[in-house]
Amino acid sequence: MTRAKTLELLEFAKILKIPAAFACTAKGKAIVESSGPLQGVEQIKTKIETITECRNFFTEKKRPYVENIDDLARIFKRLKPEGAVLDASEVLSIQPLLISALNLQTFINFEVYPLLSTMFAAIETHPQIKSEIERTFDREGKIADEASGALFQIRRGIKAFEGRLRASLDNIIKRKSLKPHIQDSYYTERNGRFVIPLKRSSKGQVPGVLHDISNSGETIFIEPFETQTIGNELETLKAEEKLEIYRILQKLSQTLRKALPSIEEDYRIVCEYDALNAIAHFAVLADMHPPSISDSMEIRIYKGRHPLLWKRFANFDANNISLQNTAIVTKGLVPLDFELGGKHRCMVISGSNAGGKTVALKTIGVLHLMALSGMHIPASPDSVIAFLEDILVDIGDEQSIEENLSTFSAHITHMADILQKSAKNTLVLIDELGTGTDPEEGGALACSILTEIISKGALCTATTHLSSLKVFAHTKDGFINGSMEMDTVDTYGKITFKPSYKLNVGQPGQSHAFEIARTLGLPENIIEGAKLLLSGEGMKMESLLTSLRQRQQQYEQEIEETKRIKAEVAYLKQYFNDELAYIKKSKKQSLLRAYESAEDMVKKAKREVITFLEELKRADKERAIQIAKDMEHNLSDIKKKKVAITADDSKPLEDPQPGKNAFIKSLKLDGTIFTINEKKGKCTVLVQGREVEVSLTELSAPSGDSVKEKVFKRLKSAGIEIDRSVENAIPMELRLLGKRVDQALSMLEKYLNDAVMEQYKTVKIIHGIGTGILANAVRQYLSSHPLVQGFQKGSPEEGGDGVTVVQF
Repeated sequence: MTRAKTLELLEFAKILKIPAAFACTAKGKAIVESSGPLQGVEQIKTKIETITECRNFFTEKKRPYVENIDDLARIFKRLKPEGAVLDASEVLSIQPLLISALNLQTFINFEVYPLLSTMFAAIETHPQIKSEIERTFDREGKIADEASGALFQIRRGIKAFEGRLRASLDNIIKRKSLKPHIQDSYYTERNGRFVIPLKRSSKGQVPGVLHDISNSGETIFIEPFETQTIGNELETLKAEEKLEIYRILQKLSQTLRKALPSIEEDYRIVCEYDALNAIAHFAVLADMHPPSISDSMEIRIYKGRHPLLWKRFANFDANNISLQNTAIVTKGLVPLDFELGGKHRCMVISGSNAGGKTVALKTIGVLHLMALSGMHIPASPDSVIAFLEDILVDIGDEQSIEENLSTFSAHITHMADILQKSAKNTLVLIDELGTGTDPEEGGALACSILTEIISKGALCTATTHLSSLKVFAHTKDGFINGSMEMDTVDTYGKITFKPSYKLNVGQPGQSHAFEIARTLGLPENIIEGAKLLLSGEGMKMESLLTSLRQRQQQYEQEIEETKRIKAEVAYLKQYFNDELAYIKKSKKQSLLRAYESAEDMVKKAKREVITFLEELKRADKERAIQIAKDMEHNLSDIKKKKVAITADDSKPLEDPQPGKNAFIKSLKLDGTIFTINEKKGKCTVLVQGREVEVSLTELSAPSGDSVKEKVFKRLKSAGIEIDRSVENAIPMELRLLGKRVDQALSMLEKYLNDAVMEQYKTVKIIHGIGTGILANAVRQYLSSHPLVQGFQKGSPEEGGDGVTVVQF
């Protein structure tokens, strides 16, 4: 069980005050502020899941509303004795509870909110009592006239007598004979009776009863005898009113008393939900996530943030809470990445003063307290918190004058207590271990203490400045070093250090005492003198740490470069796979079109042959000979045209040079000469983005047209018309994967024009996701194109964000 001292040292009460500010009920606030680690893993997980359900209310922008409810424990205690009667304000204070209970029941949905629905299902709500209270009180919280028939009649009588009394008093004040004696032209009330203000010197001018004298003594307040009877009747009715109100409250109190056990249970549930909702609200604002609870004593904290630092950076004001549904983004707050358990049972964190060592230690402890209390934590969702039975902490300067303890003595006293209580499922956090005494002896004690702690099965994290403890953690099994990084700042050639607050695992930290002292203004001669006095071992240690840091930075750069290359290879692999799939698909479509065209040609030829044979059968001998001659002539003409089409009319290439365009006969494509090897009689030519090695004899003057175009031109000149609709049909999609922006936009412009000429309604542009630069450029171009009516990203089946569908 986590001790109160641990909660105090980790300032857990300060953290709980933040979500407590979101509670609507006094008891809900108290529940949040009294939160602490729970006893079992399942209990913890259930609370975490319940808070997750509460957070879903925020996501859906609807949640059961809880009214502001005072602490009702005192009122329930007063109500329990038989015959006890609550006053009007006490009865009214129960009404918000009944309203809140009814609100919660309307949100029961076992499919979506199983845990909360189970909680809400136990509420009885008491709608009849709620209606009775609403009928008894008016909007101002006073007993309504309609609370009972008797009260209605009494108040009706009171109004009638008050009217008669006011009329009588008005008549007395308006009498001319009394004008010199009346102090003010109004009547007032004293001791519950209506009176007339008279001058003191006019006492006796209005027969009646003296009820009061002003502070100055110049005015006396007289109740005239002639209104006294009416006043007495009015007093009687008011007394009856009080008795009737008491009877009404008595009846209400009796009704509440009978239902008190279930009302108290509703109160408990409403306040418990209010507390959970307050914690969930805090989790939403601070961008928290539900942690995984592990019983294997492994800790993995990623992007962990201390809630008190979040409060400071977020400028949180408990008195001005904004009920927003989005997380507050805090700039400047450096998150913590921390792992412990398994191979490494203890981490020794070192580094300079004010570098964040103690904050890191407290963050680890606080996140565990929050998670073990069933709360969400300000860390990444893949963070893992160990299920702990105890957290033992030694943080801060505990020097005590009263107990005659030095700093070292106080630490050792705590160490003795921690060693005694360390066990399995225990986390130990120690700040500045081994300080306050001789560094050599303190370091030896620190090493021995940490060894004993982990031998008992506990996990441990300690901060230190001692070099011996850093070396021990580097060489001892089960231990690992950690350091708080410092950034180097070059200001006009002057090197200073600035804390980055990042934990670097696997490497001990440097104190940077000399550099920090120089930054703080210590004279240079003092610093240089200190360096000369530093022991040889100390200098070696500092040199070793510097070397390790430089090597680590080099490795980190190489790792980043490897990651970059790996990502690039993966992208290229995917790109070429996509291209191959596209080529296969295009080939299949081309073959299909060719087969269909060939089938049409065969059918046409078959019909012509049948027609020819029929003519032969019907023709006479001379006619048959003439038909045969015509066929021979046609065949000879076709052969001549074939020779004309296939003839090589290319011109020789004069003076081949790098950069010069040329036609490659074997490929029947134009290209650009890249390099020439005259000894071998070969050259490399750039053809359609690829380098090809060919013989110099393969080159001729550039054709100007593609081979396909040349063939079509020759066919046309030979008098043969070819249907090019199949050949020229453009695909329904344009692939721009791997293209540069300028190259892609040039292709896109031509493709859109061709697609419109083909009378396409929609086409797909495949640009991929990548960095998003190409996709943005394509969509920006489409937004201003005159032929484009609209465009949208592809469906998941079409390729999602990697595809844009265009409508003409």
